[in-house]
Formats: sequence, C-alpha cells, structure tokens
Amino acid sequence: MTSDNRYLHLLRQDCPLPPGTHVVIYCRDSGGDEQDRSVSQQVQTAREYCEFHNLVVDNVYIDEARQSSNTDKRSALQEMLSDVRSQFKTINDRNRRDKLFKERPFGVIFWKSNRVGT
Repeated sequence: MTSDNRYLHLLRQDCPLPPGTHVVIYCRDSGGDEQDRSVSQQVQTAREYCEFHNLVVDNVYIDEARQSSNTDKRSALQEMLSDVRSQFKTINDRNRRDKLFKERPFGVIFWKSNRVGT
C-alpha cells in the first residue's frame, strides 16, 4: 500500500463493476458520535477505490452534519437520486433493461450502506 492509498484497505477488495464504469460517490456526516470516518476521509477512500478499480467518477455528493434517518431531508442524496434517474429512461422489459445495463453499467460508491438510509 502506498501513501497515495491510505484508506483503500478499508473497502472491499473486489469490484462488482467492470473497469470504465461511470459512478457517483455519496458521503455523509451524521454529526453524531458514531461517525467512524470524516466526510473528507470517506471521499478520499471512495476516490482511491475508484482509481484502483478504474472506475470513472462523474460526481461527488455530500450531506454534512445532519442526523437524519429520513432520506427526504438529505439534499445531496435527493440531488444524486434525481441526477441518476434523469440519465435513465424507464424500461419495463427486464431483458432490454439487463442488456442496457451490460452496455452502460453504472454505480454508486458509498462508505457504508447504512450511510444511505432506508
């Protein structure tokens, strides 16, 4: 591990997305004592992960210092979801949708799944 990859060991070693996949990063600071990494550390870790796995970061969304299990109150999360939705049309045919995903995969990188909420 080099000094450029200070946090990479904290994330999963494999990557379910193929190299070249466009991704967005979502990080948040709950403002509580249970926060295990600062937002800047979360962003750095996610960027290291993306660089290591040759993922293309399109945008970084950050919600800072607000305890909220209600995802409607997280403006950056709502912005990210809106941006992601706007890039994809609704396809009800599962086979067509699966084919499109293989042709144009995408992903969201975040520190912990519980950072997103329910």
